[in-house]
Amino acid sequence: MDKIAILSLNNQQAWQGLKDLQNIRDCIVHTNGQIEASRDKKRILELCKKSLGISNLEGTLMIENAYCIKAIEAIAEYFDHLFDSAGFGSSTLTTS
Repeated sequence: MDKIAILSLNNQQAWQGLKDLQNIRDCIVHTNGQIEASRDKKRILELCKKSLGISNLEGTLMIENAYCIKAIEAIAEYFDHLFDSAGFGSSTLTTS
């Protein structure tokens, strides 16, 4: 049996957080954390100024534990939303 869920896309803040995480990931993987070489340089520099647990140390992306925890929480929140919208209930992922 196939089931189709009607998913609300109105949580733009959560989606932007996931896109930002992708930008951070891409900088690490594709440029070895060198911000200047990243195709997302402008956005990464903006994020570094927001005290999110990431910073620019002489052109190198630095990531603190706090950012990793926030990223995991954002992913869990987004998937909870997807699971709820699909009728499966919330996930059981915890970050503590």
